[in-house]
Amino acid sequence: MKKFLFLTLLLLYCVYSKSQTILTDDYKKNEIGVNLFSLLPTPVYDLFKFDYSYSLTYLGGIYYKRHVNNIILRVLITYREIHEGPTNIGDWMSERKYNEGILKFGINRQINILNSKTIIPYFGADLLLKLSNFEGFEGGGFTGTYASYKNQSKGIGISPIIGFRINFTKRIAMNIETSVDLMFLDSEINTTVHQHGDQLSNLYSNETEFRNYWNPISMCTISYKF
Repeated sequence: MKKFLFLTLLLLYCVYSKSQTILTDDYKKNEIGVNLFSLLPTPVYDLFKFDYSYSLTYLGGIYYKRHVNNIILRVLITYREIHEGPTNIGDWMSERKYNEGILKFGINRQINILNSKTIIPYFGADLLLKLSNFEGFEGGGFTGTYASYKNQSKGIGISPIIGFRINFTKRIAMNIETSVDLMFLDSEINTTVHQHGDQLSNLYSNETEFRNYWNPISMCTISYKF
């Protein structure tokens, strides 16, 4: 709720401030927006190994765009926080927490192949910087074995995107896009396995690897041009 109020007030303040100035021929070259929701990959720790699933995130970012004819320059900041659990299924317990922040600088090009001023496709690419932290535990069962883990990651890469823009008015629009993150990810992973309260192993690794993630809905935004 606090995040929603902050993003809403920020957007309203910018709209109000600009409305107090005299409009010029340049008035529609700037754009600000709020990310309404995204469908993104999220790490999971299942049966003592790392994997990925997809989850929805609401109100997870803001952006600024500068329009130069059909070329658009943009800066995006996204953040999401996911907390699941603790859950109990019989004598099996699990809990996980995931925090992620991403900064993107990108360029888009609009392609009016539909000859429409209402629906305009676009494509482009972003340079991205990513920080994330994933931690939790799971285990139980008749063996009494459980694992606690922590995975801290830093990444840099590029993100090709395609999407389309829906213009409701000359100022208000919605953008929906999909993307693929191609990045080098540096991760510090610490996993501890216990059985009946006794520590069986403590594994630490520092890995650098190339990863790719498909973001089915990387952004669905509402925006205002001024």
